Amino acid sequence: YYNKLSPNQAMAVLQLVNQPTFQEVLSLFHSRLEQSRDRLEGAKNEEELRIEQGRIKEIRFLLELEHTARAVQKAVQNPK
Repeated sequence: YYNKLSPNQAMAVLQLVNQPTFQEVLSLFHSRLEQSRDRLEGAKNEEELRIEQGRIKEIRFLLELEHTARAVQKAVQNPK
């Protein structure tokens, strides 16, 4: 988790999480994830399959940003 975000990026993500519209953005990401899952199930060939797999991977990354940012913040505050 830690290597996906720099400490500055983590701080920026956590600032966004506190914005009132952040839940709307999460809702949009969840909707896009469901659409991509549907397209993945209906993929007609290898290329469509790979495209949807990549799209799903990126959406999951976005949905995990808050968790990742908190992990980075914790690692910075409590170095080993």
